[in-house]
Amino acid sequence: MICFVDMEHEEVLGITPHRVEAWPLPSSRVPGEDETERLMHLGRRSELKWRFEEISGHPCLVQHYSQVTEEKLKDWGIEALLLSGCATSWDKYDFDRCQELFRIIREGEWPVIGFCGGHQFIGYAYDVPSGPMGPLPEGMEPPRPGDTSGMLREYGYMEVETLQKDPLFDGLGDPPVLWESHWWEVKAVPPGFSLLATRDTCRIQAMKHEERVLYSVQFHPEAYSEEHQDGKRLLENFFRIAGLI
Repeated sequence: MICFVDMEHEEVLGITPHRVEAWPLPSSRVPGEDETERLMHLGRRSELKWRFEEISGHPCLVQHYSQVTEEKLKDWGIEALLLSGCATSWDKYDFDRCQELFRIIREGEWPVIGFCGGHQFIGYAYDVPSGPMGPLPEGMEPPRPGDTSGMLREYGYMEVETLQKDPLFDGLGDPPVLWESHWWEVKAVPPGFSLLATRDTCRIQAMKHEERVLYSVQFHPEAYSEEHQDGKRLLENFFRIAGLI
């Protein structure tokens, strides 16, 4: 069994820290835009669960990051961890509540891959901060329609430059094309990691631990499409590296 760890902040899910054990039961809030967002989020997580099960051939358990402990992972028979992205800025998170998952990432026995926000979370586990990529350069149109933030963002299917050969990239295009949707970035490669891929607008696109099966990617391989299959191939490669297929 694999575990897809939902890294989204509790506010998006309509829960408070003392109610997190009830996730994902219905919220007690009055239905509205927030409730619609929450239901769309849970629906998307279910869709990704099916994708991971289809690719890996293993059942996938979806759990909120605050529920994940080493004891539970062993009881559940988990063989690999996938850390999701998130829509909430990290400055809203209470990292004191993340220490168990940080320790699992640094010291645990499980193969791990993080996507986008999960990639940034792995950086935090090794004391490397994330932050905004910076202001949108003058004269550049925002890549995401309707974005009036004035901040630099990567959005859409984009080419990624691989810097070294790695089994994670076997069978991908040259260059691979993967879905990007972020305006924060990891600010440095943590000690003990190698930089695998980059882009001009965001340097740290993919990295891996030099001694463990621990990968971290700024893009979203799970957001592949019929036209763009590199993300699916990357996930297949990760499950193969983890010994699951």
